[in-house]
Amino acid sequence: MRMKVGAHMAFVLADMINISELKNLMERFYSITSIACYVKDISGEILNINSQKYIHIFDKLGDNKKEEYILNQIRNESKIGVFKGYGNLVYIGIPITINEEHIGTIFLNPVFIEKSDKDCFKVKFEESNFDERKYKLLIKNTPVISERYIEKITQFFHYGLILAQKTEDEFIMDLDINKKLNQSYVELFGIYEQLCASERQLRSKYDGIKKLAYYDQLTNLPNWNLFKKEVEKRIEKNQGIIFLYSK
Repeated sequence: MRMKVGAHMAFVLADMINISELKNLMERFYSITSIACYVKDISGEILNINSQKYIHIFDKLGDNKKEEYILNQIRNESKIGVFKGYGNLVYIGIPITINEEHIGTIFLNPVFIEKSDKDCFKVKFEESNFDERKYKLLIKNTPVISERYIEKITQFFHYGLILAQKTEDEFIMDLDINKKLNQSYVELFGIYEQLCASERQLRSKYDGIKKLAYYDQLTNLPNWNLFKKEVEKRIEKNQGIIFLYSK
């Protein structure tokens, strides 16, 4: 997609990337590697296109700043962000860029580099009173990859994200649809304002007619019509009526 050189534009992930293609890319990656992942846009909001189920159990280990560490590497123009945690556990972030501008990040499930340090994790999880059976299953299901494999992961997403980018025609079509929706909203809002104004006018006319019907124009006091109406209402409700007559 071509943009004017030097023009600053705040890219929105959903506008620039075909979300369906991005999800398919993540699913293909999972089928090949058994590594799940999730996506966050530039504001930090998680997109609902996770591949399989992201493992949150490792978050108990206290690596709370891993995402920020990865994002700092990406902001420094790194092709990939890597955070090394406990026991050879590694967190990886893949930047999603359009015209060299970072618009989102694909975060991978943590993986082990070369081998897993089971003893290290056993101590950590025991400190958190973690179930040993779940711990063993978690360690068993966490993929072990090599340093060189990280480069292959980078290439996979690099080329896959190029294909997931919307073409210029798709982008223009989306803009046109949004423009029409905004125009329709403005028109509907204008009709709503007109209806509200008409309702106010009718209410004002109704109040005026009601006042003429039930109140004396000179004294502004209730007239015979209002008196008759109130008497009929009380009779219908079987309520007592007291008449005061003065000569």
